[in-house]
Amino acid sequence: AVGTVGLNSTGTANDIKGASGYVTFRYASDLILTGKVMVTGGQVVIGASSDEFNDTQAVHMQFDGGMLNCNENQALLDLSTSNIALNSGSYGYFTPSETRLADLSIAENYVQDTSGARIRDAADVVTVTGTLSGNGGWGGSGKMRVEGALAPGASIGELTGLSALDVADGATYEWQVASAAGTAGEEWDLVTATDLTFLGELIFDIDASLLTGAIAGEDFIVASATGTLSGPTSYTINLPDTGSWSGGSLAVVGNDLVLIGLSGSASQAGDTDGDGDVDAADYIILKTNMGAGTGAGAAAGDFDGDGDVDWEDLQILQDSYGTGSPGASGSIPEPATLGLLAVGALAVIRRRQGFGGQARRRAIVDRPRR
Repeated sequence: AVGTVGLNSTGTANDIKGASGYVTFRYASDLILTGKVMVTGGQVVIGASSDEFNDTQAVHMQFDGGMLNCNENQALLDLSTSNIALNSGSYGYFTPSETRLADLSIAENYVQDTSGARIRDAADVVTVTGTLSGNGGWGGSGKMRVEGALAPGASIGELTGLSALDVADGATYEWQVASAAGTAGEEWDLVTATDLTFLGELIFDIDASLLTGAIAGEDFIVASATGTLSGPTSYTINLPDTGSWSGGSLAVVGNDLVLIGLSGSASQAGDTDGDGDVDAADYIILKTNMGAGTGAGAAAGDFDGDGDVDWEDLQILQDSYGTGSPGASGSIPEPATLGLLAVGALAVIRRRQGFGGQARRRAIVDRPRR
């Protein structure tokens, strides 16, 4: 539609497409939309009157370079069965006293009214009953409130609030991590806001499906406020279903919410090649990398996450040898074979350390089995 499409009483539509003009829903308490509103470079204006707008069926609005204008000072704009996606270059402008959405995905930060979401007045609230996601954010004077779930990024990313954020009692933080090293918002999820308030219990779900290597008692900033941060009164941490995991607690440190003491690996301990079992192929990789210094990962044989491949990693592989789903590489070894693995690895250590490592070699040889 080029120009304005006005639906002033009762209207139905499957797909409404706005190109360079406006699609306006006025006096729309009887409006039924069962399709998808797709906007490229245009604008959708909802509630251009003082009447309350209630969306009785799901509306899925996708904006690619367009604008969602939730207009006028209404008491309530109820889109709580609708999913809104503000894709790159798109912008949402929220002026009702309260706007209720199901899912809200924001691709970019709010920057000078060109993208993201803006909540106009300090008394205005945008409530997301489903999931707030994306690498974008919101600005303005009003407040974002999440009742369902926080899920920064399209995968791993950062949600940025240039105004306040409230996280309701019982809401979930769907937190992803790819590495223990690096930057928050890039290697693990991060949420920031000016003032950040957790209003009760927080369910903290950890997703390590993208993790490479291991995490050894690490701390992660998972939320941060430039103003004040009020932490959850209680929390439940759900560790990943796959791999071996332990630890993990939440604490407020200054203006940050920190995940403390998380340890684990998304893969089977000792599985260097990622085929789901621990066998001779994994030992060969570890033996090849034995003595490697900082920067090693699980794929090289660093199973304890300390950045090198050494005796401790060999012990982990020996303890896990034969576990998982056996691949094509063969059967579970006898105890004597495990001993030969250790001897072979020690020979590699001797060769790589040279004469100057004599004292360390003695310590390794004399070290008792765990």
